Amino acid sequence: MGDYEIIAIDNDSSDDSAGRLGRYPITIIRESKPGSYAARNAGMRIAQGELLAFTDSDCAPRKDWLSTIVSALSDPSILLVQGKRLPNSNSDLMQAINAYELRKDELILGGSDPRKFYGYTNNMGMRRTTWDEFGPFVERNRGADTIFVRSVVDAYSPGVVHYVEGMIIDHLELGHLRDYLKKMFIYGRSRKRYRHIKATDSLDFSDRLKVFKDVVHANKYSPRLLVLVIGSLAGCMLAWQMGSAVGTLETLLPGDPSS
Repeated sequence: MGDYEIIAIDNDSSDDSAGRLGRYPITIIRESKPGSYAARNAGMRIAQGELLAFTDSDCAPRKDWLSTIVSALSDPSILLVQGKRLPNSNSDLMQAINAYELRKDELILGGSDPRKFYGYTNNMGMRRTTWDEFGPFVERNRGADTIFVRSVVDAYSPGVVHYVEGMIIDHLELGHLRDYLKKMFIYGRSRKRYRHIKATDSLDFSDRLKVFKDVVHANKYSPRLLVLVIGSLAGCMLAWQMGSAVGTLETLLPGDPSS
């Protein structure tokens, strides 16, 4: 693999992140406008690479992360790639829930329904030409990664976005079931708040059941763990629905910016 540059954005942090990073060959810039998408846009204004890779400060990419992205984008028909996200936990329950999420990513991002596609910039790679055509990210609190991916898919086809299993990051923020429940609430709320820009379709019950059956068949869970997984996934679905309800109500408020 050829040369690469690392750009870190200090998005008005209150800790010593910039000072610690300063000991390494990393370009550090400051973006005072709050929000991860404003920060990414600031980084892109100085980025020089022909291939781009995005992750978050609470994520740890594997050693072969960049080379895997380069390899995946060697196919000229692929414009954008997203990879596997692993939780910061070795518990059987967390691993089982994440197996469901990974299978869902694989099914949707390897599918042909553009309205079900979504994005996540904690593990994303793309061509510079893709960014030039569809960037910058919409600067909002949540959902700009999905808006970006949907724009790419809608302009071309689902086939230009690939899920790359070997493109792995460890998501250090996700260590407990409560973290997943919180995330599901946030995702459900966010989806309702950006639907005026890009409406997306979630998996229906039959799709979710297929994902669940695939995961159970592949992993042979014990009866006890199976009951825990079913209960936890039901809780995640409830959190999603609650977030969706809150997001819908917020968009109905007078003067709501749907950010």
